[in-house]
Amino acid sequence: MQRRKFIASGIGLLAYAGLGTAATVAGRGAGAALGAARFAAMLNQPFTIYDSVRGIRVQLVSVKEAPASRGLHQFTLTFAGAAEDSLDSGTYEVEHAATGKQLMYLDAHKRGKAGVVYRADFNLLA
Repeated sequence: MQRRKFIASGIGLLAYAGLGTAATVAGRGAGAALGAARFAAMLNQPFTIYDSVRGIRVQLVSVKEAPASRGLHQFTLTFAGAAEDSLDSGTYEVEHAATGKQLMYLDAHKRGKAGVVYRADFNLLA
């Protein structure tokens, strides 16, 4: 095979693989699966946050949507947990019975004697 044909076919395969992945993600409806309305239905329900060793229980205490923006869906989730189960800000698996496990970046927003408040911000293309 000539070098030019080899490179062209490789580029074609990479492009095809990329389009297949994009179609798969679009087909799943990622925005719909993670939308604010979906989480609002789970308000005041327990979630589990998994770090590398253990799972801690938290409760979803608020879902706040940002003002509508063209092509962008923005919202913030706030979770409350016990002070003794404090986690640092970072990416964790967050599980709920209705949605299964999802990766989220959680910011340890407030820490106090009453517990820890974690915040997850979402910016989704609509």
